[in-house]
Amino acid sequence: MALEKLLLFLTNGTVETKPRLLRRLQNIKGLLMIETYLYQSVLGDEYKVHTTSIYRSSHIDSTIFCLKPGLVLLNEARVNESNCPEVFKNWDKIWFSDVAPTSNEELALQKDVREPIGKRLIELGFKTNLLLMSSPWVGLNFLSISTDTVVVESRQTNLIKMFENSGFTVIPVQMRHMYTQMGGIHCATLDTVRDSKLESYFD
Repeated sequence: MALEKLLLFLTNGTVETKPRLLRRLQNIKGLLMIETYLYQSVLGDEYKVHTTSIYRSSHIDSTIFCLKPGLVLLNEARVNESNCPEVFKNWDKIWFSDVAPTSNEELALQKDVREPIGKRLIELGFKTNLLLMSSPWVGLNFLSISTDTVVVESRQTNLIKMFENSGFTVIPVQMRHMYTQMGGIHCATLDTVRDSKLESYFD
């Protein structure tokens, strides 16, 4: 296996697009330009940073996902034709938003276990994220293994159906606590070694 020349930011705000990166930034325009310049200076000429401010929080990988050259999956609750990044103008687009709701079991875990513990920790002077929980959009957080194979959380039956109807092979896996751990399959992985070649999706 060859280690690709690919920089993966250890934040949830990056979509890797081999080799260009689409970085979600929520700063004002001046800071956006500065951050873009800084990321670009670190990456060098071999990579190109694309910026967008369409999403206010951290998980752009539940909003935009490059499936293969020329095909992008977009969360239609957040992205539309008017705010879609220009870099995807000529790409085929799959618009999707029909994610499964958060399970009753996970909502109960949050209410009955995590929140009481979190409140007590705060009372004792500690900082904690136990009061937080991912939105149902984390269900759109999947892992692309190749240009025709994706790993999807097994409760996401509509997403699985959409992928199968679009010609993808789907590997369903159970990720029982993705809402309370605040990240889905893509967030929980850091794949840096692949049997593939470094290529640009935008040439």
